[in-house]
Amino acid sequence: MKIDKMILARLSKEEIIQYLISKITSKPGIKPLQQDGIKKARKFKTHLKIIVIKSNGLSPADLRERLSELRTGDYKNKVRYARFFDDNMIIVTPLSPLGIFHLSIQQKGYRVTYDFIIIAEGDYWLIFTFSLSKKIPGTIQKIIASLPELEIIKLLPSQIEEIVRKDYSTQIRGFLAKYETHRQGANRKITVDVFGGTLEDLDKFRGIYFVEPYNISFGLHNSPEVHGKIDARGFYSLESVMAGGEDLAYKTIISLGKTFERINDETYEKVTKFDNAVVHLKNDGGLTVRSECAFVFKIKDQRFEKDQVDPINIMEFNDKMVKYFQNKSRYIFYSDEQYSHILLDKLTRNKLQVVVDPDFKTLVIYPYKNCIGKTIRDFVTKLVANVEASIVKQEDFCITC
Repeated sequence: MKIDKMILARLSKEEIIQYLISKITSKPGIKPLQQDGIKKARKFKTHLKIIVIKSNGLSPADLRERLSELRTGDYKNKVRYARFFDDNMIIVTPLSPLGIFHLSIQQKGYRVTYDFIIIAEGDYWLIFTFSLSKKIPGTIQKIIASLPELEIIKLLPSQIEEIVRKDYSTQIRGFLAKYETHRQGANRKITVDVFGGTLEDLDKFRGIYFVEPYNISFGLHNSPEVHGKIDARGFYSLESVMAGGEDLAYKTIISLGKTFERINDETYEKVTKFDNAVVHLKNDGGLTVRSECAFVFKIKDQRFEKDQVDPINIMEFNDKMVKYFQNKSRYIFYSDEQYSHILLDKLTRNKLQVVVDPDFKTLVIYPYKNCIGKTIRDFVTKLVANVEASIVKQEDFCITC
């Protein structure tokens, strides 16, 4: 669906978001998706998607200049994304002095344009689009990936579930859950797509197949209805809004955006509050700690139950993690002990000490000095996507306090 930037010029943030909501709002007296039930829901394509971006100080006003630098300057990403920039025309248009912009990506040689609205506030951007989910990786995500300042905030499956259990537990409309063994030579992949399923159903499937939520759909039945979805790919969406539900839809968009930001800040960004210089703590044998704070993630106990199908053990988890990160060009990953590893992120120039605790089935991350949240977030999201999806964030602890 095309977004007419001329209509949105000089409107406020709320007015622009309400305009976007109107594009998925049903006519008065007609419930969205009512006619053909689930079959209609599967085919309903015009969803309003919202991507949450950590901007790290980059303003949307600087996008044109930064993208121009990528096309003409001597940057690593110039070669990597050359074809994308050669095949597409990118236009950034300010809509308001309040940090609101329209971005269009036009495919050269085709009459295809992808429209995005960027609303910047503080350290984060909200990017709105009606583009299909499958088109996002080849359009706006290409731009985000080419600029090191920009980061898509992807939540862990456990964090998506946490949001839903807290705010939408009685209003679940279904879920998509996945499991992949990640074992060498194994080909065990399971996808469970449930319409009308509840969190209790998710627990039952997880007990059998180890699946974790890939996305969860919700329906707010506060008269009128608002249907939406939270997705592990780094966005949330509103699928449909009943006439009269526009204000509830607006509040839902703002609330979920703030929730994404809060979870990211609490999970990763607090690392910048600590000095993380090398600290010597005295005990019986002496101990050197590379951080003032530690980030803790636990693997669910169920994954180690031997009577389950496809269980793991802590050594297998440790070995899979080592193998995965040692084979990634972005990282230098080596072990100083069997369960203690050092990770050097060549992109951010940060270091982490990563320790697997065999007794508590936890992963403890000790950041080095000047570490940033992106280093920890990228490590954890890659670990969850490619090694073990059942990881859950635990309370951090301060070592020297």
